[in-house]
Amino acid sequence: MESFSELIKARRSMRKFTEEELTQEQVVTLMKAALMAPTSKRSNAWQFIVVDEKNKLKELSYCKEQASQFIADAALAVVVVADPLASDVWIEDASIASIYLQLQAEDMGLGSC
Repeated sequence: MESFSELIKARRSMRKFTEEELTQEQVVTLMKAALMAPTSKRSNAWQFIVVDEKNKLKELSYCKEQASQFIADAALAVVVVADPLASDVWIEDASIASIYLQLQAEDMGLGSC
């Protein structure tokens, strides 16, 4: 992307994915972006679990009754978890990290949701 403004205008939530797998370099780039997200009091209350095994992605697709089935067809899922005992703003910190991850994916031409 040429500008941040273009990036945020272009980002969409994808629910259909190709069969193409991500390279290790792409995954590292995504995770670096998530790790660069700011946190309150430098608490880093979040952790990221990278899932690329098809059977695990299928299991994750059942984590909610609705609106998660598309995960089964993704090449990769990043589960963002946070510790409420590590920070009083763990929800906000995990949310910011998640959007950093999504913006990086968009910048790389990858779909995300």
